[in-house]
Amino acid sequence: MKARMKKIEILCPQTTVKPLLNELRDLECLHFEALEEDIKFLENPDYKLFHGAYQLAVKNQTESPTTLSGDAQEINLTEHSKLIIALEEELKILDSKLKKNSQKLFLKGIWGDYDLNKWKRLEAVGMKLKFFRLAKSQFEKLNNEEVQPILIKEEKENYYFARIISEEELDTFAAEALSMPLESLAVLEQEKAQLNAHLAKAQNEIKAASLYLADLKKQTLSLQDKLKEERILESSYPLEKLKTKHLKCWFNDLNEELVQQKLNEYHCAYKISSPSSSDPVPILLSNNKFNKLFEPITEIFQLPHYFFEFDLTPFIAVFYPILFAYCLATRAMDLS
Repeated sequence: MKARMKKIEILCPQTTVKPLLNELRDLECLHFEALEEDIKFLENPDYKLFHGAYQLAVKNQTESPTTLSGDAQEINLTEHSKLIIALEEELKILDSKLKKNSQKLFLKGIWGDYDLNKWKRLEAVGMKLKFFRLAKSQFEKLNNEEVQPILIKEEKENYYFARIISEEELDTFAAEALSMPLESLAVLEQEKAQLNAHLAKAQNEIKAASLYLADLKKQTLSLQDKLKEERILESSYPLEKLKTKHLKCWFNDLNEELVQQKLNEYHCAYKISSPSSSDPVPILLSNNKFNKLFEPITEIFQLPHYFFEFDLTPFIAVFYPILFAYCLATRAMDLS
């Protein structure tokens, strides 16, 4: 089940902040935050790395992502995050190369292969043959004895044609001159196949890397909380802000009396309130000793929304062992 949470805003002397935070943390207070100003999390390089990797993991996750949060200790999440970001950059590069390859194949598909050496010999004697693209309405005006365009392909909106033209006339000619790829159709098709293979490999790798989505999210939120606490403790504020600190945190409703006693000991002004539906209420699971063993499984998928969802841990505690026993028994029967 979910613990009932309450929000508390605290106004306390700067000098008491550090010991007070330690005391409140022991009372299961969560998500400490300084309210003086916004924190620019993305300016922190570690947070930027994990946050970027997490966003990419969300983007590239499979339909049924599976991960084991316990494995986070066995892998280096920093290197894992760098891998995800590097793979995303590789995907962008491959996508750009594929677009260029598609443009070349499109032009080659119109004109076909041609002997480049023959073209150069023709140009050497003053016969400059160029390829052009022009809108259909404008092409009809060019189709006369003076221009003599050689129509190669007609599309819905554009005409592709060739014509002999001088260097001087080329600068003033109304049609768009097209540069032909030097590669042959066979070479371009081979390049396309290689790029698609590399792209598929990179996509599979980034999907595999995205299986640690839950761990990346947990690391991102943990670092966010750490940065908030560092902002609370830092002393590089103007003098008027050094006198007092305005803090906010959340705590388990069951500990309200203990929290109040502790704040009274430090002579703090505080305001306790119940959360509203617009508040980002942290989730604190509170289950019995047996059900608590299955809380990591709940955390693998997603913690329930504070207001609108149930904690499924008690159900997992009942049905997960049954399902596991069924699978194990089935496997045993197969081996017998």
